[in-house]
Amino acid sequence: MRLKTQLYPEQQMQINDELINVLNLNEDISLILHELDMNKELQEQIMNFLPKIHTYFSMSTITTISCPEKIKIPYLSIIRHLLKDEYQILSTEYKIKVEPKPIRTKKYYFIKKVADRQDIKN
Repeated sequence: MRLKTQLYPEQQMQINDELINVLNLNEDISLILHELDMNKELQEQIMNFLPKIHTYFSMSTITTISCPEKIKIPYLSIIRHLLKDEYQILSTEYKIKVEPKPIRTKKYYFIKKVADRQDIKN
């Protein structure tokens, strides 16, 4: 039996591209968790990828799907899982200055990975 990564590479790439567009990562390489938590429409758009993920990705490697009760922020888990091969994802502590007390959250940076050396030679 062949793996879904072998069976559906084009579909997986298309889903990743759609997610990148939804997150606007072509324009901005960062994402603030608090803003994502407040944006219900964006969360819904990300969660709407689940039927495609069920079809074209291995379920055992995506904790959001295999064990949803363990995941506190499922939309973030989807983002991280789908984009981890294409981007290096770094996080830092981040404060949003609001009164009366600043909000502590995380800021995620998405750094495009360099193609492997065989791709560069060709």
